[in-house]
Amino acid sequence: MTEQFETIPDRLASAIYSGIQDSSPWQAALATLQELTRSDWVTLRMISPASGAMRSSILKEAFVGEAGSLPDVQEQFLKEQAAEFLPTDLALNDAVVTRWSPHNLHGRSLVYYQQFAIDTSLSTCVESYEKTKCVLQFTRSSSSVEKYGRYTEDDLRFAKRVSPHFGRALDLKRKLGNAMITSDYQASALDNLGVAGFLITPDRIVHSLNELAETLVGEKDGLKLINNRLVATDKSDDVRFQKMLNEALCPSQRRLHEFGLTFAREGCRHGLGVVVKSRPYRSLINSDEDYCALVFVRKPESLSLADLELIQQMFDFTPAEARIAIHLARGQPLDEIEQLINIRHNTARAHLRSIYQKAEVSSMAQLIHLLASRTIPVGRIAQSNVDWPSLDSNIRLNS
Repeated sequence: MTEQFETIPDRLASAIYSGIQDSSPWQAALATLQELTRSDWVTLRMISPASGAMRSSILKEAFVGEAGSLPDVQEQFLKEQAAEFLPTDLALNDAVVTRWSPHNLHGRSLVYYQQFAIDTSLSTCVESYEKTKCVLQFTRSSSSVEKYGRYTEDDLRFAKRVSPHFGRALDLKRKLGNAMITSDYQASALDNLGVAGFLITPDRIVHSLNELAETLVGEKDGLKLINNRLVATDKSDDVRFQKMLNEALCPSQRRLHEFGLTFAREGCRHGLGVVVKSRPYRSLINSDEDYCALVFVRKPESLSLADLELIQQMFDFTPAEARIAIHLARGQPLDEIEQLINIRHNTARAHLRSIYQKAEVSSMAQLIHLLASRTIPVGRIAQSNVDWPSLDSNIRLNS
């Protein structure tokens, strides 16, 4: 390696940290390293501290084997090289050069050594997230050694400068991955609960937290986006809403606030339920304490397929019973439900009686509370004590 690589080239540093979001992580970085170090193979490994399990990212395009080598053998070597050719004397924050020979290899590693003419490897090891070891290894075949020589002290110093960047990049990738998983679960939970979520940053940028939020503003039914500002469609509602947002983003006396209000909707008797919460927001460039606003919106009639399936599973309802139970929870009377799902009055009464029995409740209030809380009551109501309410067509939520 020449003196020009006393520092890490910009294109290599860029490739390492860009690998955090690449679909094939660090392939560009490994390709750059293969070129700079004149190696036949470049391998990035992560070794778990708990189980010792090893995961590898290997630059397959960098493979240089003997002419006539079978592709499946090459693939097997690339997968197993990580375990077979790991130096036993490699310590944290160190770099070692290992010259392989038949005397320090056995089994499959000896076969690979002979088949691919492996000569020398340069290995470095640093600690990454949760004490995971990050091992970067470069390998030259005997033909490359004849052409370029074995790895030098300059190569060792260069590898020791490069490997900590991979350790940091792996740590960032893990944190980003965990954050994305958490975000996906939260978005799924909001969708299943029929709640639209929005995050409003200190600079008033609006981020939709789930699919339902995007659908809601797209419908412009009580709430909409104008120039990336979240506004209520009713002017009087919007005056109150903007005042609450201002207070949430700039809380008085640094106190976190929560507000609740209802937005009117055109042609709909049920408004949108809206909750605004103030939360701390960490600045990206300084230590100033900022605040963001979380906005949660619920349409009373909102129902996802997941809700319906969940209620069916929890109470062993039939699809028709689950639909009736959901409509009752929305506050719709039984006669409206009959028209909506196109069933006869006597059929609706039979479904309602079955719903009461399966849900183990004795009143409409108990049923609504049960469906709203998504919990199953402890214990059973004795059949002889069940006091069935009148099953006429005017049964409502408050019956």
